[in-house]
Amino acid sequence: MRVIIIIIIANAVLLLIPSAATKQALALPPPLSNYGKHVSCIVYLFSTQLLFLGTVPKFLSNMACIGMLIMGMRFKLKILAHRYFRMLNQPVVSSEKHFARMERDVKEVLNYQTEYRKHFETLKMLVEKAFFIAHFYALYSLGTCFYLSHKTGFNVLSLTLISLSVAYILKYYLWCHLVESLQDVANSIGDLIYEHCVQMPYSRKHHTQYMGMKTSLIIIWMNTKNGYAISCMGMIDISTKTFVSFLNAVYSVMMFLINVV
Repeated sequence: MRVIIIIIIANAVLLLIPSAATKQALALPPPLSNYGKHVSCIVYLFSTQLLFLGTVPKFLSNMACIGMLIMGMRFKLKILAHRYFRMLNQPVVSSEKHFARMERDVKEVLNYQTEYRKHFETLKMLVEKAFFIAHFYALYSLGTCFYLSHKTGFNVLSLTLISLSVAYILKYYLWCHLVESLQDVANSIGDLIYEHCVQMPYSRKHHTQYMGMKTSLIIIWMNTKNGYAISCMGMIDISTKTFVSFLNAVYSVMMFLINVV
């Protein structure tokens, strides 16, 4: 996130450097060109800096806030994983006491997990909607930006377009990485439960409690393994695999424009 902020600030400085390509791209449209040189200079100055200022609230309200929320939810999920670890790794004194303690601890942890899932569903809806907009905006805009920088040659405008695109790609990757890290923590909980189910001491005398506890833990394991993935409005899962497919799509758009236009 610090790298993305540094790139945004660098873009603001680059846009202040005089460049024929930048002036042509951000010049007044023909119907307004009669208002004079001074008005044109003022509009150019405002457009270059407002372009930078417009990215700041967008970044702060989008990636920074949502990214911090995801990191907070991941931290809470790690706390849940630690509680499962402590619950499932206590020494077995006797089968009767073991199953009684497990029933009590499982109920307590499930109450915490249920509360966590309520907050997670709210975050999931927010992330899906925001990622949907970011994903499709990036698909058509980044390939175009790389194409324009290729066509205009090496100048301030092309450097600005490339750096903005790189910042957006980094933001996209960071988003995918944070969401995938949530699933990694959930998988670690599932692995703990699976390991405990395999090693759970069996007692013929407490067969009913054994089967009931094992069934409950397997249900929790299945819900935990599959319940923390976040998708883009049900179309694609948000993961590093999606990020690689996104890079391929951006490259395809750029090559299509280079070869056709």
